[in-house]
Amino acid sequence: MESYTEQAAVADTEKPVEEKISSIAPASAPSKPDPREMIQSMIEEQEGRRKKSRFEAKERSSKLTEKEQEEKRVRAQIREKKGPTEQQLNEWRVEFGHEGEKRLLEYLSKVPVVSVVDWEGHENIVRMPGKVYVARISALEDFKGTGDFALSWGDKEWLLVDLTVSTNPEILAKKWAKEKNGGPRVLNINYNTLSNASLGAIEDQNKVIEAIKGMVSDYKEERLQRTVSRL
Repeated sequence: MESYTEQAAVADTEKPVEEKISSIAPASAPSKPDPREMIQSMIEEQEGRRKKSRFEAKERSSKLTEKEQEEKRVRAQIREKKGPTEQQLNEWRVEFGHEGEKRLLEYLSKVPVVSVVDWEGHENIVRMPGKVYVARISALEDFKGTGDFALSWGDKEWLLVDLTVSTNPEILAKKWAKEKNGGPRVLNINYNTLSNASLGAIEDQNKVIEAIKGMVSDYKEERLQRTVSRL
């Protein structure tokens, strides 16, 4: 057996292995970004966004033009008594973005104080105070521009409503102009809000209720002003 002194002597003769430590610092200082390159990159990104926006706007405009032309064609057929059947008009409702009406009905049918009734004979329905009655207008009347819904609270008159999910200023301007000239009241609600409300989202349901309340409130205010102006 080796003695303690022999073990110590061997340990003294062995040299420790040197640990190599690599630096985390870069070998050379990083170069400063070129301000001109940064500005050029920003300009290129902005131009790319503008091109995309112009393309999307052109595409939306093209779709709207096609829709308007199709509506004019079918309206002409109706005037000439060559109009489409109710089934074809219902298909038109789906094809041209009337899904929002369906979503609104789905939500309103779940509200306890609201009664969703049929359009046929809706004016003869016995109405109770404290309840709101909603009737979706027939596809033919919808297409003629009568509106999308008829709304009544209690035993009051039926108010024609034009529901729109559009965000296009030109389309909204036309609808509001029609409203001022005695057309249906415009109810503008985002489609996602309608969809989420029909699925039970409380926040979106509140938005729908507030939009309807606002529309009715504006209508009552305008009617009051007309009454006062006659006095």
